[in-house]
Amino acid sequence: MQEKTGVFQTSSIAKLLSRLSCPALLYIIMIYIFAGCAGVQPEQEVPREEEPASILEVEPYESISASVSAGNPEEAVQKFEEAYSDNPESTETQLLYSSLLITIGQAEKAEAAVKRVLEMDPDNTDALYNLALINGMKNNRENQKTLLEKVISLDSTNAAAHAALGELFLEDQKLDEAEEQFEKSIHYDEDNFVARTGYGHVLLRKEQYAEAEEQLNEAVRIQPDYPFAYVDRAKARSGTGNINGALEDLSAAIELDPDHYWNYIDRGKLYLHVGNMEAALGDFNRAIEIDPEYFLGYVYTAGILQDLGKKEEAFEDYKKLIRLREDYYPAYEPLALIAYSREMYEEAAVYFRKHFERNRKDYGHALMAGISYLFAGEKEKGTEYIKAYMDSMPRDTYLYDIARLFTEKGYDNYFTAKIINEENITVRVRALFYLATYYKLNGEVSLANKYFLEVEDANIYGLYETDLAIEELSDKIVE
Repeated sequence: MQEKTGVFQTSSIAKLLSRLSCPALLYIIMIYIFAGCAGVQPEQEVPREEEPASILEVEPYESISASVSAGNPEEAVQKFEEAYSDNPESTETQLLYSSLLITIGQAEKAEAAVKRVLEMDPDNTDALYNLALINGMKNNRENQKTLLEKVISLDSTNAAAHAALGELFLEDQKLDEAEEQFEKSIHYDEDNFVARTGYGHVLLRKEQYAEAEEQLNEAVRIQPDYPFAYVDRAKARSGTGNINGALEDLSAAIELDPDHYWNYIDRGKLYLHVGNMEAALGDFNRAIEIDPEYFLGYVYTAGILQDLGKKEEAFEDYKKLIRLREDYYPAYEPLALIAYSREMYEEAAVYFRKHFERNRKDYGHALMAGISYLFAGEKEKGTEYIKAYMDSMPRDTYLYDIARLFTEKGYDNYFTAKIINEENITVRVRALFYLATYYKLNGEVSLANKYFLEVEDANIYGLYETDLAIEELSDKIVE
């Protein structure tokens, strides 16, 4: 998910208040801010393996009704109190005061101010609405829902209450109920920012991307300086296939909020989608600059660097990745392969084993772990490791034969004769790689070169054995 900052990026509420002298105008402004500002969402923990129809993820919805970036909240409260110190107990003053306290997250003081209003006017819908949002801040969702419903029962045209109730339904994945409330809110106030954004999220969830874009167009119109309106619209545009439009929106969001981690991740993913790897790498590196202790940026940079042939840099990023997320198992295979090609055999063995721990049917990595130990000079350890899994290896493949090749002296002649007649080219090429590796291990350079060259000439894309054979021929095996 994305951590949302307030609508006002540089102007604090204190500055806004200092320019206003009319209490009625101030009240209107505060209610508008109150109804249309951003909350905080936790970060996305893990990358997903499957993409939805939209390239960009649609995160679970979090309410944006109850807070705003206030700059210096203490100063804002002080200025408010100074401006209205002549009439501190009036209903209007207490409502405004509670709204300001809500925007800066002071729920307890805000609740005290609201309750003073309700003591004088129990059916005051503005006070009840404020109290509903305070309950939301305190995670008292049932109370929040009850209060919003009471507001609507007293004033069915209350657009802010309909929008806030819609948010509750959306957070609970009750899409139809949320849609109904957002539609009512927009009916009574077509410029309700919360309703437009919430409705956009409903439509994103329903994969109605064109309709979502229409709602988010309105959100952008209402709040053109709010970066996450552009982020949300980018997801809708991505879903309709308008990648250039999505890139434009994410660039606009980045311009408005240049230090937000997730916008660079999202834009980098779009650049990857269109094949602009350099631009993608730039965005992922920028995300890492913003938060070098979060693992996701390294997932992308390591993969891109590896694809670009920059394996040394990729290796370092993969290592940073597993330092931050040891359980991110997809990193262990590339780490193992790079370490192996760099003749860091002890390290390669560890990474191959880590990969095999999560992928117990991938016996090729178990073999490579044992082979790595053999190259590291740990013959007993390597042999024992391979033998530990021999009995569970399928006999209708070459895996068992390869295991015997590295653990039984003289098995190479039988193995060579067997694979010469293999008609499946992929199977044959993979088997030849291990035969070449066996000869390399035993110092028979010419035979090793011969079989590595056959693997390279077959050029079967996607086999790590092909990549390793090319590495071997480039600078590892020489006459």
